[in-house]
Amino acid sequence: MKHMASDGDAEVVKEVDIIFKDLGEKEAQLADLDKFNQTLILRERRTNDELQEAHKELVNVCIIQSVVLFNHIEKL
Repeated sequence: MKHMASDGDAEVVKEVDIIFKDLGEKEAQLADLDKFNQTLILRERRTNDELQEAHKELVNVCIIQSVVLFNHIEKL
């Protein structure tokens, strides 16, 4: 009977080892995904900054063209 108990303990130890191995792999995957997420966040911020700058330039061009057009219409 004692021998059977140790076999059961060995199985539990094997299962725990497998669970810890899986946990380690999951933690590594999570760390990789976290790095990837940070990279995407930085790209999004840069893209948003570029879009905001392009928007400002477009607004400025529209204002300048409106002024030029208004001045041209006044001369007519």
